[in-house]
Amino acid sequence: MIEMSVIVPTFNRSGSLKKMLESFFLQEFNSTFNYELIVVDNNSKDNTRECINSFIKQKGDTVRYILEAKQGKTNALNTGVANARGQILVFTDDDVLIDKHWLANISSSLGMNEYDAMGGKVLPQYPVNTPDWIKDCKDILNGPIVYYDYGDTARKYDHSMLPFLGANIVIKTAVFKDSKGFNPNLGPGTGTMGDDTAFFRELEKSGKNIFYDPNVLVIHPVEESRMNLAYFAKWNMAMGKYYALKDLETAGLVKYFGIPRYLFLRVMKISFSLVFSLFNRRKFIQLWQDLFINIGMIKTYKNNKILINSKA
Repeated sequence: MIEMSVIVPTFNRSGSLKKMLESFFLQEFNSTFNYELIVVDNNSKDNTRECINSFIKQKGDTVRYILEAKQGKTNALNTGVANARGQILVFTDDDVLIDKHWLANISSSLGMNEYDAMGGKVLPQYPVNTPDWIKDCKDILNGPIVYYDYGDTARKYDHSMLPFLGANIVIKTAVFKDSKGFNPNLGPGTGTMGDDTAFFRELEKSGKNIFYDPNVLVIHPVEESRMNLAYFAKWNMAMGKYYALKDLETAGLVKYFGIPRYLFLRVMKISFSLVFSLFNRRKFIQLWQDLFINIGMIKTYKNNKILINSKA
């Protein structure tokens, strides 16, 4: 019987995928521990297939290759789940480095805690010469720079915590299959973010027992291309689209040109505040991200209005 199915979606990242798989197989755990590693290729055009096959040759049927041709990370995740044989589903990304006790600590935590889902710690690994202001603002930048840390003590999830990150989530298979799964209209490949957030919020609403374990650790190398205001703006605009799609379900909003009035007022207020925060980096970064979340929301409302009018 397979205890865990580890699911890794991947797309055109054979270099980082190779490093991720190498770190995965450096783990230390009891030889009686049963797991499978499912790598779901989301129609990559590089040598991803060859990379995975090289590990299949070394590790046998412990590693499984699955192709999901329909683009979108959430499609790959749902396909991985549909093919999983484990009682527990473990999700991570193709660009992380796995702690050598990752699976052992997941198994240990499973034995000590009765939970339906669990999230672990995600720490960034910065390139050489990373500016201090980036590191100092990692808690604010915990979207574009992947970071999740609520201390070194295991605890039950509460509303003071942000939703768990897709790079380090554990959930019982039965619980997942009772859910709606990952929304294929969200996440990388769709032009928006929020796939893991939406899934996690559904778990919360259903009253599931959710746990945080800091010993379940992955490291997320930070790409230099992500360490600039332009990338922060782009990422938060995509997150703004997710918030707008949720907002569209709300009736009775006062709108100008199809866009909620409160968004215009919010953008004006944030823009004004930005000018007076130039010498306070933390405040500036927070306002910068808030600004582009709201711009992303406005663009989504505008495009939705165009779409509605085109169907009229």
